[in-house]
Order: sequence, then structure tokens, then C-alpha cells
Amino acid sequence: MQIANWIALIAGPVLALVGLFLIKNRAKVASWQADTQKAFLGRQGKRAAVHSTPKRMGSVGFIFILGGIAFVLTGIFRQ
Repeated sequence: MQIANWIALIAGPVLALVGLFLIKNRAKVASWQADTQKAFLGRQGKRAAVHSTPKRMGSVGFIFILGGIAFVLTGIFRQ
């Protein structure tokens, strides 16, 4: 196995765990993101914060889980 395989086998589960965290805590993370956007971006941040919803955080978490699975499969089957 090459080093790229090991990196994928380590990064994959980490991505999947981050995805699970985002799905489990999606309302809190969406609130944190909206507050951060308002604090750093001012008036533009208030407009951007409208799009920080728990539903979007859940979909981002799902994408992270899919990415983690793809990384693990790449690490296993890459030659």
C-alpha cells in the first residue's frame, strides 16, 4: 500500500464523523454559522445568514459522509 492509500483510510472516517456531527447538531451549527456571518460580514452577513438553515447543514453532513465513504473505498481499492 502506498501513502495515498493510508491518507485516504485515515481521512475517510474523519470526514464521516464530521458529517455525523453536522447531522446530529445541525441546528446549533447553523446558528453558529449565521452568527459568525453576521459578525464578520456586517450587512452582507445578515443577508447570507438567512441561508444558514438546519436543513442545509443536514445536507452538508450527508455529503461529508458520502465523501468519507468514497475516501475509504479509494484507500482500499486504489493500486
